[in-house]
Amino acid sequence: MGKTLEKNRQSIIEKFENQFNILSKYPFLSLLIIGIGAIIIRLIFFQNELIFNSDNLSYFRYAIDISLTGESPYAIYMPNNGWPLFVSIFFHFFESKNFLDYMNLQSYISIVLSTITIIPLYFLAKKFTNSSFALLTTILFIFEPRIIANSLIGVTDPLFILLVVTSLALIVQKNKFVIYGACITIGLACIVRSEGLFLIPGLSLVCL
Repeated sequence: MGKTLEKNRQSIIEKFENQFNILSKYPFLSLLIIGIGAIIIRLIFFQNELIFNSDNLSYFRYAIDISLTGESPYAIYMPNNGWPLFVSIFFHFFESKNFLDYMNLQSYISIVLSTITIIPLYFLAKKFTNSSFALLTTILFIFEPRIIANSLIGVTDPLFILLVVTSLALIVQKNKFVIYGACITIGLACIVRSEGLFLIPGLSLVCL
C-alpha cells in the first residue's frame, strides 16, 4: 500500500514537471495565458457597482480634481500622490457623466497593473531558478487571494508592487544603465507609497 502511494505521488510529480517543462519552452506564450487567466478571475470577482468608501475614495477625488483642473487640489492632503496622479491621466481622456464609470476605470487600471506584474516577476525569479519554477512563481503570485482582492478596489498596492518588483528585476541584471532604470523605478515607488524608502538602502548595497 505504501509503495503504491509513493509510486502514485512520484508519477504526479513527474507529470507536473513535464507540463511545466513544456510551458517553459514558450515563456512569453505561457505568461500571456497566465495573464489572461488572472484578468478573467479578477473580472469574475469584480463588482462594477462598487462605490469607493475608504482610501480609494480619497485617491479617486484627488485624481478627478487633477483631471478637471490640471492642478493638485489644495483641499486634499496627500503626501504620496503617485497613484492618483497616474490615474488622472486616464480620467482626463475618459468621458462619462456617471461617476461610477470613473470608479470602475480606476479599478480596471489596478487590475491591469496587478496582472502586468507577472512580467518583471518572471525575469526576477529566472535569475535565481529555471524557467519552470519562474513560471510557477508568477502563478503563485498572481492567483494569491489577497493580491486579487487588493487589485479590485482601486488602491495603490498594484502600482506599488509593480514598481518594486520591476526595480528588483532591473537591479539584478548587473548592467550600469539598467541599474539607473532601477533607481528611477524605486523613486517612482516612493512617490506612490513612502514604504519604498526602505528599499533604497538595500538597492544601494546591491549597486556597490
